[in-house]
Amino acid sequence: MYEDMDFSVNEISLSNLRELSSEIGKSYDSRLCELAFIADSVADRFSELTDSGMDAYGILTLLSEYRILPGGADEKGARLANADFIDSSIRYTDMASFAGLILEKLASRGIEISERDFLPEDEADELLTYVKNPLADEAFDVFSLDFDDPRVAYADSNRAACFAVADGKVGYCILPFEESGARIPGIYSMINALELKIAAVIPVFGADAAADMKYALVGRSFRIPKAGIDTDRYLEIRLSSESAVTFTAAALAAEYFGLDIFRLVTMPEGDEGAPASLMILRDTGSGFTAFLAYLAIFAVSYSIVGIYENIE
Repeated sequence: MYEDMDFSVNEISLSNLRELSSEIGKSYDSRLCELAFIADSVADRFSELTDSGMDAYGILTLLSEYRILPGGADEKGARLANADFIDSSIRYTDMASFAGLILEKLASRGIEISERDFLPEDEADELLTYVKNPLADEAFDVFSLDFDDPRVAYADSNRAACFAVADGKVGYCILPFEESGARIPGIYSMINALELKIAAVIPVFGADAAADMKYALVGRSFRIPKAGIDTDRYLEIRLSSESAVTFTAAALAAEYFGLDIFRLVTMPEGDEGAPASLMILRDTGSGFTAFLAYLAIFAVSYSIVGIYENIE
């Protein structure tokens, strides 16, 4: 039926596309050079600010108050039909490139930025609380392996467990987190409202191996898992509707830094139920530092829900 069909490609168009691609590549290289000059200036000022007592996170968030990079409509008003798309695409790439360049320039000056600059860890009591039931007991048996002296104080409800952590009465609580692959909205809302952090997530199966649940270890501060070949590490961020970085921009930045987008979730946020976008990223070996720097510089309104291992 298709033997007599002949489809040919216009070689002139192909040649033009190759030439345009080459021009785009040259333009990108030129933009990187200009971004590097700006990053150099920032790195010089960075050193001065650290000497005055500011920490790395504070300095990078300070950059968000200034218009570091150009963007938006051309001042002369001349617009192409797809100019907004082109502007956004260029700006998204520039933003990610700029964050990476700043880290490179700082490293060349002997200033090493790590995940801990963005995810502060505090010592917490190894007293854990949860509502006693077979699935929670199973989760505790696994979570407790990562503590030196784990102890338990049972709670009457998941709400009471969360407030015990928020009030500093215990170090961590263990909560039912997902059921049949979906987040439990009430649990998410409590974690969000109390600004608690997810430290670990584990699937539980029950005595008959029929349960389809995940439990989370939740605390007041971050508990950064060590990177390793056999360790699956995840970073979960929440972008509100007020964030200066769009969901699309954050996703493109994550891919730029070599991170896997493990899951995208929309959850209610606040009393009015306004949606918030959750992005769960998986470390592929490069770590989360560059992406966290990108958020600090450009996102403004965001929060880190947790950094954790998914313990299978």
